[in-house]
Amino acid sequence: MKSWFKNSRVISGENIFCSLKEQLSIAYMEKDDVTAFINGLYMLDGVPFDTLIADGRLLPPESLRIFYLDENWIDAMADGALSIGRNCTSDWMHDCAVLPKLKEHGRMHSAHMRALRYDKSPKNSNGGEYRTGFLLRSRLVEGWPGIEISCCSGEQELNILKLEHIGSSVLFCIADGVLDKITLTEPVESLFFGFEEKDGELVKHLVSLKEEKAGRDIHASVSPVFRDAEKGLLDIKALAGTMQQVLEKAGEGSAYFSSLEFALQMIQERMRCTIEINRSNSDSKGGGVHV
Repeated sequence: MKSWFKNSRVISGENIFCSLKEQLSIAYMEKDDVTAFINGLYMLDGVPFDTLIADGRLLPPESLRIFYLDENWIDAMADGALSIGRNCTSDWMHDCAVLPKLKEHGRMHSAHMRALRYDKSPKNSNGGEYRTGFLLRSRLVEGWPGIEISCCSGEQELNILKLEHIGSSVLFCIADGVLDKITLTEPVESLFFGFEEKDGELVKHLVSLKEEKAGRDIHASVSPVFRDAEKGLLDIKALAGTMQQVLEKAGEGSAYFSSLEFALQMIQERMRCTIEINRSNSDSKGGGVHV
């Protein structure tokens, strides 16, 4: 019996599955339920939330938690999921031959899956070695369900692999790379015309209309011109004329002042918050998260 195991091609490294490794790998790259399932595991699809956060006290209200995605843990999870179909040694040898390629495909596919879903080109994403992300639990998530997220490593914007709401107040994000800056921006549908309040008075800060620096603050402002102050009705024509005069006086006007230029002045900038992660000295007073 011992010699049979020693000489068996099923048990040896030269079994039939190894000889067909490339053909099997190509076959399993076709779109099917198994491949989609494995690809989903690499984005933690279907993983219970209490597996990610074992205790709710680890993610208290109004908190942000940064993490690294452990690829060894993901590989072990995928291997465990596929082990259900292993009934004999030949099944195990089959998995040894094809799983490395299947896992590699899962990592690569997850790097592009979200971008393809929204018909966008992935940013600098090739299934990199490190993946990081964050969990945000805040009323901000519930109040702005369409909040825009961008993640950066230095000056390079990272490809966001997963951005998902868990419940009403938790946002789960995975980025391809080591993030050190997170920017949260008010959703675009919240854009509106408006004035700022300064010392109890309403003012509108103007921006340049010159082509080379259009939209930049010029440190000039105008007060609203009302048609009916009691009802809060603006006199649009008079307000536009006042804006044009101030811009020309500051040398920041243009040849035209149409509804387009007026809209540029009146639009209220979206609120934005940038969180920087300082890892240089994270174990002492100098490190941590800065807003």
